[in-house]
Amino acid sequence: HPAIFGWSDGGNIALQMEVLHPQTAGAIITAGANLYPEGVVASFWEEFKKELEKDSLPPLTKMMLLEPQMTANDMQGIQCPTLITAGEHDLIDPAHTQMIAHNIPQGEMYIVPNEDHGSFVYKSPIIGEIVLKYLKKIGY
Repeated sequence: HPAIFGWSDGGNIALQMEVLHPQTAGAIITAGANLYPEGVVASFWEEFKKELEKDSLPPLTKMMLLEPQMTANDMQGIQCPTLITAGEHDLIDPAHTQMIAHNIPQGEMYIVPNEDHGSFVYKSPIIGEIVLKYLKKIGY
């Protein structure tokens, strides 16, 4: 079973894949994932709320604001080791990130200091180090 890494919507997809198809992944590592739109910090959501109501957003942006639709209970079905990461200044609410990790039986959380939603993923080697350290820790 492969270890799956997903950032942002990719993290959402990794979690949803394991919810819909249990025991597909050997491990999951996410960066900046959310279970539902309200998991995003209010300041980000407010920026798009009026545009969403006017239905003037491009389809991809609209999808990002309306999906995913998972629950904390869904996370309890994920049985593989799972690391939920986010930046200290992520657009995902810290309490939401904690809730995801807490509801996965083998879930762990790591908050990357001084980073935002993606800076530790695409602007530095930090995520690679986090992934390798976690996979080694779980004997992968």
